[in-house]
Amino acid sequence: MKWPARLFVVCLFPLHALKLQSTSRASRVQNCHIFTLWNYSRPVPEYIHLNLQSWQLASKGRCGAPVLVNRSNVRQWIPDAPEELFRIPYEAAESDAIRYALIYHNGGIYMDTDFLAIDMSSIIDRISDHDIIGYTAEAQNFTHGQFSSNFLAGKKGSVVMGAIWKAQKERMQKHCPAEMEPKSGMCCYDDPQRACSVRWAGLGEGISHPALRALMKSKTSFKSFIFSGHESFVPDGLVEVLKKKMSKSEGLKYWKKRKVMKPLSRKMYHLFNSQGFADAYSCVDLTNDLSGSVAGELYKLSQVKRRQVPHGDLVRKCANDGGLCHCQGIAFYGRRPPCTFLYVFSACQKLTANSTALRSVCRLDLESIVGRNFADKRNDLVRSEMS
Repeated sequence: MKWPARLFVVCLFPLHALKLQSTSRASRVQNCHIFTLWNYSRPVPEYIHLNLQSWQLASKGRCGAPVLVNRSNVRQWIPDAPEELFRIPYEAAESDAIRYALIYHNGGIYMDTDFLAIDMSSIIDRISDHDIIGYTAEAQNFTHGQFSSNFLAGKKGSVVMGAIWKAQKERMQKHCPAEMEPKSGMCCYDDPQRACSVRWAGLGEGISHPALRALMKSKTSFKSFIFSGHESFVPDGLVEVLKKKMSKSEGLKYWKKRKVMKPLSRKMYHLFNSQGFADAYSCVDLTNDLSGSVAGELYKLSQVKRRQVPHGDLVRKCANDGGLCHCQGIAFYGRRPPCTFLYVFSACQKLTANSTALRSVCRLDLESIVGRNFADKRNDLVRSEMS
């Protein structure tokens, strides 16, 4: 059933296949691409569409449109990807396994989708002759071989990216005994049907940081640029500012007390989807000039087209991306599992409290909302709780 478009407005930015339409405001830089892992089985959180738009604006088209990588096209960009790569069991580890290789083979930038870009010109200017461009967060020190891996850039054939990719491939292809489950690091096995076992960071910074330290120890020459201190992409305390939905004035007061310099003048911002950003901020929060939040200010600085268009597919808005499962207001599906049916139903009730007609559409329909992809016992439990 279709409902009048005026009932709900959300931000939509269409994607086409695995690439976004490119801008042409500046000449292309050779061997420069903007990569990210794109493995969404359901509609993407709306703020991520805004983020990708910010990448194109902040890069002025110099690296082309963002390249969205997943298993369907990864070998187009990483020709020596081992078969073990396709047995990585979860997305964070999968993205750890491809980011260094993408830059090594192609040159350019890799970043997670929860990055907002303000100005990438100083990054792109360095790509042609730098082996690694990155940033450090609080307590990290690049001279000790530490860096944040959720944003990386470098030239094609980078010494640093090549050394890390080599170490990752060796680790994936060095199989463990069938009975072994690692307490740290990772294990792949001889059985091609068995998923690899990967502990947190076991294929990412658990390999990349030691590989970088080994390069430093061997006196291998490479060129680096690291955004740190008051240039870091994560101003100290940013997570708390975002989680508490501080206003711009509250945020600046908070940062002044912590002696954080230029918190609203960084080139990029990591918004920490894993800390609940998608749950805390709706598209309206980020596109309304009157909201006054720090997050809203950052999106204003990015100059994304913060437009709203009609959308009438109400039922698909009755779940969030699964982060904290707080289905309140207008929410959405994302990469993680959807909320339980009970939360979905609760969200529907809140969305339609004043409309009898809409309640009949936004009902607990187990098949039309998320399909039959949960265990029968959970379905039965929810039905009993609803009765």
